[in-house]
Amino acid sequence: SSDRRLGIVLGPPGTGKTADLTGRARKCLEDGIPADRICFVSFSRAAVGEALDRMDGSRQRFPGFKTIHALGYALAGVKQDEMVTEERLVEFSQRIGEPISSVFATTMSDEARGLNDVRGAPADVAMSLYARAMARDTSLEYEFKREKEVAVSWELVRTIIERYVQYKSVNRLWDFSDLVTNSQGVLDADVVFVDEAQDTTRAQWNLLRRSIPRSAHLVLAGDDDQCIYRWSGADPTPLGTLEAVRTTLGPSHRVP
Repeated sequence: SSDRRLGIVLGPPGTGKTADLTGRARKCLEDGIPADRICFVSFSRAAVGEALDRMDGSRQRFPGFKTIHALGYALAGVKQDEMVTEERLVEFSQRIGEPISSVFATTMSDEARGLNDVRGAPADVAMSLYARAMARDTSLEYEFKREKEVAVSWELVRTIIERYVQYKSVNRLWDFSDLVTNSQGVLDADVVFVDEAQDTTRAQWNLLRRSIPRSAHLVLAGDDDQCIYRWSGADPTPLGTLEAVRTTLGPSHRVP
C-alpha cells in the first residue's frame, strides 16, 4: 500500500541483517513505542530466538516476537486440542490404511514444511504436495503435475487429500498450513520486522498483508540469493519488487 512506511534491508550472510533489525527495534523503544507494540516475525524459530537474545528480552516482554505460524495461531485463536497432532495423524492414517510420517504434525511449523521426497509412501507424498500447494497458494493438481518423479498416481493423491480435508472439517481441526492460509485478524503493532524474508512463502506473505495494520512501519530483511526453501514454497520476489527505502549491508562480518 502506498500509505505504508516500508523499509527493506538487504545483504549476504554475515552482514548483520538481524542485528540491524534489532537495533531498529531498540530505537523504537527509545522513541517510546511500547515493547508489546513491536512485532518481529520470521519463518524460523532460530531467527526469533536470536532476536530476543539480542534484545535481552523475554517472550513475556516482547509477545510480538514469534514465528509466522505462531502469529497465525494467535490470530486464529486456536486451542492446542484443535490442532492436527501426531495422535490425530495416526488416527487418520489408520482410517485410510496408509502410513503417514509424524513430520506433518511436529515440525512442519517452521523449517521443515513437508517432506522433500515425492518417491516415498503414498500418504507422505500426498501430504507433501498438499503442503506445497498451500504454501505456494496453488492447487494440489498443479503441484502434482510439476513434479517429474512422483511415484504415486494422481487418483490416489487426490483421494488421500480429499479425505484429509474432510477429516479436518468433520473434527474442526487446523493444521500448520491452515494457520497461515485461514487466519484472520489485525496485529496490535506499531512496527513490524520480518527477518529472513527470502524464505517466506507466498501464503505467508498473504498472511502478513492481511494482518499488518496499514499504519504500521514495516521493515523486511533478507537476501534472495540465500533462499534455500524454494522447493517448499519460499518466494523472495517481494524483496525485489516492493517500493521501499532500501538499505544494503556489507561486508560480511563472518570469518572466511
